[in-house]
Amino acid sequence: MKTRHHFNTEIISRISAKQIDLLYNHQPVSILSTIFVISALFFFLYTPEIEKNLTAIYLYFWTTIILRFFANWHYLKNRKNNTVNIDKAYKIYLAGIIANGIGWSLIIFLVFPTVNLAGEVLLLIAVMGFSAGAHTTLGFKKLPLISFAFLLTVPLVYVVYHSELPNATAIIIAIIFQAIFVLRSSLMFYNSTYTMLGLIEIAAQRERELKKQTAEANSANKEKSEFLSRMSHELRTPLNAVLGMNELLIRDSNEPLSEKQAARAHKINNAGKHLLSIVDDVLDLSRIEAGCINISLGLTDCQTIINESIKLIENKAIAKEITITSEISRAEAYAIADAKRLKQVIVNLLDNAIKYNKHGGQVKITLNAYNESFIRISVTDTGYGIPQESINKLFLPFSRLNSEHIDIDGNGIGLSLCKQFAELMNGNIGLECQQDKGCCFWIEIPRAKQKAHIPPDEKPNYPDTPINTTKNNNRILLVEDNEINREVATDMLEELGYEVDIAVDGKQATSILADKSYALVLMDCEMPVMDGFTATKKIREEEKQRSQNQEKIIIIALTAHAIGGTKEKCLDSGMNDFLSKPFSMPTLQKKLNQWLPDNSDPDNNDNKSDTPH
Repeated sequence: MKTRHHFNTEIISRISAKQIDLLYNHQPVSILSTIFVISALFFFLYTPEIEKNLTAIYLYFWTTIILRFFANWHYLKNRKNNTVNIDKAYKIYLAGIIANGIGWSLIIFLVFPTVNLAGEVLLLIAVMGFSAGAHTTLGFKKLPLISFAFLLTVPLVYVVYHSELPNATAIIIAIIFQAIFVLRSSLMFYNSTYTMLGLIEIAAQRERELKKQTAEANSANKEKSEFLSRMSHELRTPLNAVLGMNELLIRDSNEPLSEKQAARAHKINNAGKHLLSIVDDVLDLSRIEAGCINISLGLTDCQTIINESIKLIENKAIAKEITITSEISRAEAYAIADAKRLKQVIVNLLDNAIKYNKHGGQVKITLNAYNESFIRISVTDTGYGIPQESINKLFLPFSRLNSEHIDIDGNGIGLSLCKQFAELMNGNIGLECQQDKGCCFWIEIPRAKQKAHIPPDEKPNYPDTPINTTKNNNRILLVEDNEINREVATDMLEELGYEVDIAVDGKQATSILADKSYALVLMDCEMPVMDGFTATKKIREEEKQRSQNQEKIIIIALTAHAIGGTKEKCLDSGMNDFLSKPFSMPTLQKKLNQWLPDNSDPDNNDNKSDTPH
C-alpha cells in the first residue's frame, strides 16, 4: 500500500529513527510472548519420542531471546547517551526477528510431522495466532513484518500439504487467507503509523521554525526599538538647538530683532514645533508597529481631559476665528483609559477640526456617557467634509486624501495614531460626515463602573533624598557633550539669573562635584567617556560614602530620547526628574522653580512635575 503523504529526506530520516525506537520499545513484549508460547508448547507437546528435537528448539529459542534482550538493553543505553547508530540498530533488530522466525520454522518442520492430531491442531493455532499478533510489535517497519510472516506461513503450508490432516486443502486456503489478512492489516498499521509520525515531525519542524521566527522577530523588535531610540535622540537633539537658539534670538532684549526679523523667527519657531510634532507622531507610529508603546490604563476624568485639550488648542482656533463649544451630558464621567494618550487623541481631533474647518466656523466637543459600558467623546466641525468613497482610507498612515489641494499642512499620521490608541485602550473610533457640511469624529472608550479616588500627580523624587534648599545658591552644573546645546542651555540659564559651570561628560562632572557644591545638576544622558546614568549612580554612591546626613544634589535628566521607559531608567539611576529635549525657556524655568523654590518666582512656582512629551 502507498502512503498518501510525501515527505522530504530530512523528515523521512527522522521517521525512520522513530520507527526503530518504537520497534525496540515494543520488543520486550514480543520476547515475553515468545517465552510464554514456547514454554506452553514444550509443556503440551512433550513426549519421549520428540524430546531431543523439542529440547534443541527450546534451547535455540532461549539463545535468540537472550541475544535480543541484550540488543534491546544495548540500544536503550545508547539512546540514553544519544549515541544510537540507526542503521546498525535496525540491522540487529531485523537479524533477531529473522532468527526468531527460523526458530518457528524449525518447530513446524521438525515437530509438526511427529505429533498426533491434537498436537498438530495446537501447533496450527499457536503459529497462526502468533503470526496474527506480530503486526502490533513488528508493524512499524515493513521488512521485519514480511520476513516473519514468510518464515511462519510458508513452512506451515508446506507441512500441512504433506500431512494427513482431513480437509488439508481447506486448511491451506485458510492459512493463506489468514496470512493475506494479517499482511494487509499490518501494512495498513504501518502506513497509518508512518503518516502519523510524518505529521508529528512536520508539526515539530514547524514549531522549531516558529520558535526561530519568534526569536528573530523579538530580535528585530529589539533592534527596531534601539533604532527608534537612536532616531529620537538624533532628531530631537538638533531640534533642541534650532528651537533653543531661535527662542534666545526672540527673547534677546540687549540686541532685539527688527519687526521683520522677529516675524521670521516666529515662523522658524512654528515650523520647528511642527517638525517636532511630525517626529513625535512618526516615532509613536513606529513604536506601535514594533509593539514598544506603553499604555497605562487607569481611572480617567474625561471632563478634565477635554478641558485641558481645549486649552492646548484654543490659540489655533482664535487665529482662524473658530468658536469651540463643549457639551457635557453628565457632571462626572470616568473612563478606564490612558490619560496621556486620550488627551493626545482629543487634541488631534480638535486640531483637525480647526485645521480642516472654514474660516469663522464652529467646533463642538460632546461628552456622552450614553450607556453603562462606554463613554463617547465627539468632535463636530463645520468644515469641508469628506467624500464617502474616501472614508475607508482616512485612518491609514500617511493618507491625507485631497487635503493637499486646499493648502493645509499635515502628514496623514494623526488619525492613524488616534485609531491605534483607541484600540489599545480597548475602545473604538469612527466618524459621520457629509461633504461640504463638516464631520463628526468620535471615540468610544470603556466606562468606569464607579468613581474611585484619583490620586494627585506626584513629583518624582529620588528615594530618601533631602531637597537642597541652600539659600542664594544659584550655581548650576550643566553636563552636556553637544556644543550647540551647551550654548543654548547656558544662555537660557544665564537669562534666568543662574551661574553655570560646564562639564562635557559624566566623568568630568563627577570630578567637578567632588570639589564644588551646586544648587542643581542638569545631566545629559547620552555622552561619551561616561554617560549620565553611570555618572549619576557614581555621584549617589559617593554621597553615601561621605555622609548619611549630607544633602544630596538635585539631578535633572536632559535627554532627547522619547522612547517609553527612558524616564523610569533616569529615576532608577538616581536622578530626581526628567526634562525632555527640545525644551523651551518657560519649561526650563518651571522645572527649576519646582526644584529650587528659594530661587523661584512665586508666581511661577508649580509643585507638579511636567509630563515629558
